[in-house]
Amino acid sequence: MSTTDEIDNSKEAMSIVCLFLAQGDKPNPPHIDLGFANADQAFRAVADFFGSTPSSVKLIRDAFDKYTDSDRVGWDRPLRARQQEVWDKFSGLERNEFLDLVKSILAEPHDGTRLVNHSLPDIGDVIELCRSRVAKHDTSKEVKISNELWSKIIAAYKNTQPTDDLRLVGDHTMLIVTPSFKKVTISSQELPQCWSVIPYINALRAYEKIVDELAVGLGYSSRASSLADPVFKNLPSENWRTTIDPVKVQAIDEWIDTKYAHDPLSKQFFIKFLSEKQTQSNPTWAAVSKDLTRNDWIESATLFVGGWLATAATRRPELAIALAADPTIDKMLERVVDASLPVAPHARLRGGENVIYYGAPGTGKSHAVEELVGNKRSFRTVFHSDMQNSDFIGTLKPAVEDGNVTYRFQPGTFSKALRAAWNAPDEEVYLIIEEINRAMAAAVFGELFQLLDRDQTGTSRYKVEFPSPEFFQWFNGSGGTQCDALTLPSNLWILATMNSADQGVYPIDTAFRRRWKQIYVPIDYEIAPKLPLNIIGQSSQHSGRSWNEFVQVLNEFLIDNLDVAEDRLVGPRFLNSSDLTDKKLPGKLLIYLWDDLLRHHERDVLFAGGIRTYGELHKANENSERIFSDKMLAVLGIASAQPEGQTD
Repeated sequence: MSTTDEIDNSKEAMSIVCLFLAQGDKPNPPHIDLGFANADQAFRAVADFFGSTPSSVKLIRDAFDKYTDSDRVGWDRPLRARQQEVWDKFSGLERNEFLDLVKSILAEPHDGTRLVNHSLPDIGDVIELCRSRVAKHDTSKEVKISNELWSKIIAAYKNTQPTDDLRLVGDHTMLIVTPSFKKVTISSQELPQCWSVIPYINALRAYEKIVDELAVGLGYSSRASSLADPVFKNLPSENWRTTIDPVKVQAIDEWIDTKYAHDPLSKQFFIKFLSEKQTQSNPTWAAVSKDLTRNDWIESATLFVGGWLATAATRRPELAIALAADPTIDKMLERVVDASLPVAPHARLRGGENVIYYGAPGTGKSHAVEELVGNKRSFRTVFHSDMQNSDFIGTLKPAVEDGNVTYRFQPGTFSKALRAAWNAPDEEVYLIIEEINRAMAAAVFGELFQLLDRDQTGTSRYKVEFPSPEFFQWFNGSGGTQCDALTLPSNLWILATMNSADQGVYPIDTAFRRRWKQIYVPIDYEIAPKLPLNIIGQSSQHSGRSWNEFVQVLNEFLIDNLDVAEDRLVGPRFLNSSDLTDKKLPGKLLIYLWDDLLRHHERDVLFAGGIRTYGELHKANENSERIFSDKMLAVLGIASAQPEGQTD
């Protein structure tokens, strides 16, 4: 029989209770077995016991639903690592034995034991909870708010923003007039989004309280006082130990040590909070971007976590903060979302493929990829001769934390795309690899090669182990889908471009290539820019042809007279409009023809015989002199300026 001696910490204990609450209703609903009248009462009681929130308890219960004999659908995603451990250890218990274990957990004294919960919340977990709340409602459906709830919302807002004028328009829209007479409307449709970030706001308030205590402990009247600026203007920051006066740094450390002498996890959370500042390119655990002297640091952080666009978010964070101030509003809005707007968990999109686009240079392979991807989520990389497996997947790299050099896993493009796809099952996610054959592709993929075999849904047929524990920790520390091994989800497309005829490319072996769908991009002259060119024959004569006409004549000449293979011809997008502004052929085309295409051919078949080097070709072109042979000029319909073999 399992006992509480097997339980390592309070989070595991709470997950065990939630697993029991996820059991089916036979012979009795699990909350009845525990002595609660309904599930909501059980959520509240368990949350109170562990110092959590009812929403967190319900979220964990829902995660277990699809794994038990419950009739509830639950979340359509794998268990997180901690939940998986609980499932592995305790799911095999008989119902009566499981009930006895849960009762013994809830009977543990809640003070001075290893089951006591830490005082500060894990903000990363809270943000995950907020995301789950956002996912619960369907923004396309009407949100109906009762008069009672509207009254509470308006009262809460006026209490926190007394200088704003506020009134209700109809039964669906708040009209807010700011002191500067700016009018803002917020509809009932937006209230679930404001509601979703309430746990995050409450978590930040808990940290704000400790920050205020720290300011007083350091001898300041408040963190916003001018005397406190040298300290709190540098918080949060990864460099605060070097930018703040050393005497103050020591005082901060001593205060934290005293405050959390018996709560090491909260100490860890608080130091992490002080040491990570959010930037656009560096999302952090707490998502706080403004210094702690600011009065609006919570509003700014809420704006980010809530997912509002800054240009259309006026008063939304303030409204969310007002809602958080009244716990009854939180519960009433939760009922609105649960009862009025239930949605089934998103099924994962299917159809992910591995596709290689190939063809002559300039045929529009990258353009074809862009057309397909559009505005969908994408991650792009370009393969090159020095590309390694660690560049593609990621590797440990040095980083500075608290003034000390440490090592942190830095993900590669593949890892970022993979995690994004797993965490967004209802989105198409694209990994784009330009010039895939400019590196040893099979070596760059390494063990990931195995993942390219997909079933009919687009999911990998096989799994591979994470290449390193650091990669595993980074991937599963995102707060999203948890995976024990690597697989490609069915909503991840891998699109690659290649031109096998280029110099400096590597062959792609058959075993690798057969795992890709291959799309040939043909030459289509209709997509070429129709801008004029001056191709000189006689000094006063030029062809009068446009680029789209010239490139077609050029390719036909190369095929007929030099036996050039199709994949080495010049694509219509080899030049764009900006390359043709002076009506001359740009150097990038001439160097391709001279060096890449005709390196081993008779160059004088295409070019004037008197041109011996690329330098001479370049000079003649720049001086608007003749560069093509009589034969090429004849095809263009233009006479040569003098006999073949002479130059001006």
